[in-house]
Amino acid sequence: MTYKEVRGYIQHRIHIASRNTGIQFSGAAYRSIYNYSRGIPRLINIVCDRALLTAFVLDQQKISGKIATAAIRELGVRGDINRSGLQNRKRIILFFSLLCTGIFVVILFSSGFLDQNAIFSSPESTRVDHSRSQHVTRSEHLKTPFSQIPEPDSKSVDAPDKVPDKAPNELMNNAPVETPVHSQDKALTKVSENAPAMAMEKPQAKAPALKEPRTVMEPARELGVLLEKMDRFYSRKAALKIAMDLWGAESEMGRHLDGMSDDYAFFQLAAEQNGLLLRRINGHFNAVKKLNLPAILAFHLSGDRPPVYLALCRMDDGKITLRGGHKDISIELEPADLEPYWLGIAYLPWKNFLSLKGAIPLDSPEDSIITLKMLLRDIGFNTVEISPFYDENTRQAVKHIQGKYGIHMDGVVGSTTKIALYNEKKIKGIPHISRFSDSTIP
Repeated sequence: MTYKEVRGYIQHRIHIASRNTGIQFSGAAYRSIYNYSRGIPRLINIVCDRALLTAFVLDQQKISGKIATAAIRELGVRGDINRSGLQNRKRIILFFSLLCTGIFVVILFSSGFLDQNAIFSSPESTRVDHSRSQHVTRSEHLKTPFSQIPEPDSKSVDAPDKVPDKAPNELMNNAPVETPVHSQDKALTKVSENAPAMAMEKPQAKAPALKEPRTVMEPARELGVLLEKMDRFYSRKAALKIAMDLWGAESEMGRHLDGMSDDYAFFQLAAEQNGLLLRRINGHFNAVKKLNLPAILAFHLSGDRPPVYLALCRMDDGKITLRGGHKDISIELEPADLEPYWLGIAYLPWKNFLSLKGAIPLDSPEDSIITLKMLLRDIGFNTVEISPFYDENTRQAVKHIQGKYGIHMDGVVGSTTKIALYNEKKIKGIPHISRFSDSTIP
């Protein structure tokens, strides 16, 4: 906050504490507090509390510059005392650690450890340990679950590396599903290649119902044909993973969520596990388009079957790109082509960068109102004054943003309006799915 805003903030806090108080801060006190706190509310509260306590001890009603300086000096001295005490404790711990180490070394050498070490390092004992390690390695391999052993390729292992002469499309359709391989998985694959033939002939465990969608996309031509082949539970997990990957999230989803019957609850819980929030949009596709974020669209199937889901990941030149399904299929089409299939429901993962709490100003703390005003000033609404009051200038600025994004212009900052505000601020890390037009704020 600026110097003027710090003065207003302190006066407001005193007014809340007591409307008829005679306590006053001098200009020098305001200046000292501002220089010390650098406009940070938490530091302002600390130094003002210490200054009021000092004034109470001195039986003063006015906080002068000397009182404020004394309070700041006392806070600095306490910090130095705490730091020196911490350093002394570190020295004591280090001394006792060295002492214990010395005692351990003396006991170790006095107990004839060197003779025992020489015995255990003899060639005969080495051979025994080597054979035992081989036995342990073999037993650990036999304990490896068959569900983790990769299925052998239909081709011979010794097949040449030459690629057969096929068209590019055939190669794409026949390509195996590639998933990221970690170091432990590589080690397991290497062990499984050397496994006995008898172990490989045993029946393998049933694969899990849901697999991670691969990163290679296959184009599709007809949306209706694609939707009829999709599964509800897998489609929602695949679509959410694609959307969270665009956000740069880890996209970890527990298997306990797979069987949830409530799709909205599934999206909410899975997004929270990855540090994101979720906003459900009902209505026209234009509302989703203006928010300009990756979205999960719900599509209906023929009959009474439950909906399936695809991720909206790009909008360019009047066309949209959807992704999802077992093979991470992509399809490009016109927005009008969605109407026969889309249910008018979209789920948008989003991030609350500034931790604006509640619906402002209905059920939000004063800190959220101050943060909102600072955000509006950064966007370009310079007439908004920094204070904990939700005044008319703030309401009009919020309505302007809501009107631009097609949001109901009620002046209340809910989750949809927060998304629009973060878009206007152009905060880094937001994965826009199309080019975002620059805005001019009056």
